[in-house]
Amino acid sequence: GEVENMEDEWTIVIGRRSKGRSRKPRPSLPKTTAPCRGLYPHQPPLHSDDDDDHLGESLLLTRKVEASIKKLQESSFFSAFLDQLQSPPFRTKLDQVLGSHPLIKMVVYGIGSIASCERARLQFAFAVLLRRALGFVAGIEVFDPVISPVESKVMESFDFSMIPTDEQGRRVAHEPTLFFMPHCEAVLYNNLLEANWGSPLLKRIVVLGNSFSGYEQFVSEFRGAHIAGSTNYIIGVREHTEEIEVKVDEEFFLPFHDTSWHFFELGSDSELPIG
Repeated sequence: GEVENMEDEWTIVIGRRSKGRSRKPRPSLPKTTAPCRGLYPHQPPLHSDDDDDHLGESLLLTRKVEASIKKLQESSFFSAFLDQLQSPPFRTKLDQVLGSHPLIKMVVYGIGSIASCERARLQFAFAVLLRRALGFVAGIEVFDPVISPVESKVMESFDFSMIPTDEQGRRVAHEPTLFFMPHCEAVLYNNLLEANWGSPLLKRIVVLGNSFSGYEQFVSEFRGAHIAGSTNYIIGVREHTEEIEVKVDEEFFLPFHDTSWHFFELGSDSELPIG
């Protein structure tokens, strides 16, 4: 079961509703945060433990995760995030994704190594708190090629399920699904969009990850850049995307900068060009 030493402190749950320089800065490519990142390109697991007895290491990592949850939960950054999550316009967006479904699935790609990287632990803690805050998450799955057996065991103790194979981001959303993809490479977002291209699939997903508008600005500014081939679906869907920025302060800049919510608004006859 989930380790919840701070459950008594957690009181906010969102239920479903019944129904310097004047010159404009040059755009920069949304960043990954290596060396924490596992996706992409692939890396071998950071640990290759064959032993089944990792109890001490697991307990130590669990305490570190709990400390990250506490740090994030008590921060002004997360308080502001909760305000955004609870605002009526935002809840309306979530209701539109849910439709007649009472619950939403949650998939996490590219979380990195929570044992070796504080940024990854904070992103994992964010996923834990996001699920608690929403209150209508059906289940949460996670994949990153760097996740070790010990990290997997700790994540499972927080009720995360391990995705057994590398989907390359190509998960088809047959049900409403929230994809939390902190600082993944562009190809992952692109693969996800390609797998769900068109209505009604895109209307069933929400993407919380790198700013799509940031990718669009970068590709527009630097035509022919190597990133262009990995962003054609990102660029193609921009006209039908409502992007909502996640405001981040200096304390949590590294794990959460350039992060936005992405909702997709398509009619049954919407045409989606490929960029």
